Amino acid sequence: MKTILGRVKEQQQIQELLNSNQSEFLGVYGRRRVGKTFLIRESLQNQSTYFEVSGTKDGSLQDQLATFTKQLHQTFPTTKERTSPRSWKEAFEILDNEIKKIRSTDKVVVFLDELPWLATKKSSLLQEIDALWNNSWSRRSNILFIVCGSAAAWMVRNIVSNKGGLHNRLTQHMHLRPLDLSETKHYLKGKGRDLTTNQIVELYMAIGGIPYYLDHAAKAGHSAPQIIDALCFTPEGLLRREYSVLFSSLFDQSERHYKIMDLLAKQRNGATRKELSQKVTGNIDRLLEELELAGFIKKYVPYNSKKRGSFYRIIDEYTLFYKHWIEPTLDAVALQDNHWLKKFTTPSFRSWSGYSFESLCQKHTNQILQRLGISGIDVGIASWRYSPKNAEESGAQIDLLLDRADRVISVGEIRYSQVPLTVRKDLYQKIKARNGIFLAQTKTTKSLNNFLIAANGVVPNAYSNELFVSVLTSEDLFDTVH
Repeated sequence: MKTILGRVKEQQQIQELLNSNQSEFLGVYGRRRVGKTFLIRESLQNQSTYFEVSGTKDGSLQDQLATFTKQLHQTFPTTKERTSPRSWKEAFEILDNEIKKIRSTDKVVVFLDELPWLATKKSSLLQEIDALWNNSWSRRSNILFIVCGSAAAWMVRNIVSNKGGLHNRLTQHMHLRPLDLSETKHYLKGKGRDLTTNQIVELYMAIGGIPYYLDHAAKAGHSAPQIIDALCFTPEGLLRREYSVLFSSLFDQSERHYKIMDLLAKQRNGATRKELSQKVTGNIDRLLEELELAGFIKKYVPYNSKKRGSFYRIIDEYTLFYKHWIEPTLDAVALQDNHWLKKFTTPSFRSWSGYSFESLCQKHTNQILQRLGISGIDVGIASWRYSPKNAEESGAQIDLLLDRADRVISVGEIRYSQVPLTVRKDLYQKIKARNGIFLAQTKTTKSLNNFLIAANGVVPNAYSNELFVSVLTSEDLFDTVH
């Protein structure tokens, strides 16, 4: 059994289900490569009765049943004497009969992995799961039934929020997300790679907190630039061609999802549903929901607005890195050694790193609230932007706005640089003007204060001392939230 690095809360949840005195039905979903199968398998496969079957991409009903039957024979050898099932109804009847032979005091784990692939069209798999759970397994006390899938939107529509037969059948669900910075540091250290805070931030901005990527990162080199070069800019690099595999494995007609990602990659400030719908055919709401639930994009609702002005941005680090850096090099005959390291001084690097660091900070708002000392009060987290109505007006944008119950709005300024930031007069005036536009347009009666998140801190001077009530660094994003 391998050691599970991180996932403390998830392991606790699984253990509680395992210790339950009633049967439990758990639905697990999360993007490809995030570690769902590994977590469940390594947590539970040492149980006395553990049955696992995984769906086959684009497999027929016969293919899926053949896989199910093979696993059935391995777990329950006496079933080899039975005729192979021709439907899910027959397959589950065989499985149910075997489970009924097991003492009620012995825990039984049944794990259906990649359920969206198992559930081929007209297979009636979901209806049979509903009947099996409702008529048999829910009445027992020793079954832990787990269904899992990488197609997150499919799992939510058909399992977690199902309005039909499976409605309210789940006893719990788990959305497995990428590791945060603290968990990433722990993961890499557990794999023998003890990187500095700055190196982990740089690596995270390129590949995110995906365990499968981090596992290969731990083997790829000594520094973050070396790791990124090995994974992304060598012919055999794991992440060189991962992007196309990632989407085609998750979505039917994935070319529409690609189109949305292409459009958003070119729009640093994001795009609205209307803007996207004008350039992408198909059910735009369904496409956006699928991408958002899979963790590739996020819908941002501006401050003081329920829906109007909402926009979408890419939040998946690898996708953003791929579109900005890897894709333009795919046709290159050869790349120079240390390709990535040579990009550090370019304007393109500054633009990408600023955007990526903003996204990273927005994913660690719990850590930010804790370091600001406001985690104990009600805080609304939002963004805000104003587009000028005429040539006389100026636009403004706030990427992280904390609307506090104590009638204060904390406005975040996020800056990435590889050295401590010097706040000069132009930045000081820009922030002052932006705050003025915000107050005038929102007509808020709350007071404003500014805080700074600078990757490597700030050089104190009169401008920074007057402007910011708090200064956070990358180190603060690694805090463990209690």
